[in-house]
Amino acid sequence: SASAAPNHTIDDVLSMTGIFAKGDAAKVKNYEVVHATVDTLTTRELAAGFAMLIQKKIDDVDEIFLNSLGKEDSDESIQHLERMTNSDGTLDFSKVELLPAKSVKQMVKAYANCASSKGADDLNLSREERALFGALDKNHTTKQQVEDILKQVMANRFQEYQQKGLEGIAPYQRKSNKHFEPGAELREKTEQLTAAKKASPSFLKYTLDYPSSKPTTGDVNEAFGWFNFNIDDKPTFSMFHKLSYYDAKSNCYMLMFRHFYVSRGHNSVQACGACFPVENNDSLVLLASRTSTDLVAGFGGAAKKAMGSRIMGGKLKANFEKYRSVSDVK
Repeated sequence: SASAAPNHTIDDVLSMTGIFAKGDAAKVKNYEVVHATVDTLTTRELAAGFAMLIQKKIDDVDEIFLNSLGKEDSDESIQHLERMTNSDGTLDFSKVELLPAKSVKQMVKAYANCASSKGADDLNLSREERALFGALDKNHTTKQQVEDILKQVMANRFQEYQQKGLEGIAPYQRKSNKHFEPGAELREKTEQLTAAKKASPSFLKYTLDYPSSKPTTGDVNEAFGWFNFNIDDKPTFSMFHKLSYYDAKSNCYMLMFRHFYVSRGHNSVQACGACFPVENNDSLVLLASRTSTDLVAGFGGAAKKAMGSRIMGGKLKANFEKYRSVSDVK
């Protein structure tokens, strides 16, 4: 079970990741949230890593990760959060709405013109999705019409992801008929998970091959949902897949929080983590996140960083502190 005797040490786990400095182990043992420098894969990427010690057995991690983190109150920019509650595996998109109210006119115009703009905007849509908006009367497009197509776009992308995983993520049309492949980028991000390769190869394989290669041993728990964030006073819709797995062989929990669709501004966002039982009956929690945008024009470095951290469900370090309070830690 998850409460088996610890077979990890803080020093060994931090060393295995390859992203923490020599002095970080002492800080972690002092119950500090420690930030690590994660190498970015491309110039358009933002990456961060954290480690934290909590005074809980790792049996509780599943519940905290899947249900407690990322709620509406975790980030003031969340305008709506929808979780999968339907037993038939569907997700409710009825509350997809252009918010805040002051953004409506601008967003209706952006979507109404997105077919002719051919990717010269910050909207993440495939050529086929742009054509759906292009069929509207540009001069008389309503908020309801845009929302109805957005619901359709999100429902289709959700179904494709559930059926085909990363391969099912439709490319985003960019300027000059170029395309960006968020699925390929998420695959690249996932393949960089050094600690996961060592700690739980079966978990890593499932995150790459989903919905195939589900581990046949241990508990795999999953959750789906979507956010509507207010970013730059505009709605940004994001669909997510949360995955947790207890690997009995390695005696650790593996975690993944993947945003497989973000409606504007960013290409792909993913956080992966792990929880190891360590000395003194504590648990060591690790998290690394990667977020990217190729729309650098118009995004200053600070704005890009702010947007990236918010899409990950708030500032990661602050969320780790929230994790600590949820976990009843001193």
